[in-house]
Amino acid sequence: MLMAQFLSIVDEIDRLFDELVHRRWGTRAGITPAEVKTVEDGWEIEIPVPGLRAEDIDVHVSGRELWVRGAARRHAEQRSAAGSWARLSRNLSFTRSFLLPYAVDPNDVSARLEDGVLRIHIRRQGA
Repeated sequence: MLMAQFLSIVDEIDRLFDELVHRRWGTRAGITPAEVKTVEDGWEIEIPVPGLRAEDIDVHVSGRELWVRGAARRHAEQRSAAGSWARLSRNLSFTRSFLLPYAVDPNDVSARLEDGVLRIHIRRQGA
């Protein structure tokens, strides 16, 4: 009985570790990847967001957490060579969160969208 509990705990630790690593760095399928860089006055996070516009994206800071959400519904109509029409719809959405090393003033966070990449700049305190 004790061995079964031990194996169950080890399996749970492995699962949690795997989830933490993949969620944080975006390597699991379905997770929007992100690149975190240290820059002179803080950090920059780059997230590819193809198909989204600036108004589709929300960047929010609360204490040590940075939340990034994007959502949009795109429609397109296509006409085939035979003359038939098709209406295509596509939902685009993602949510990412990042735990920052310390609480950040929301005024020290800026975001810009360039060529389908969201760039979030977080200014280090005292920088």
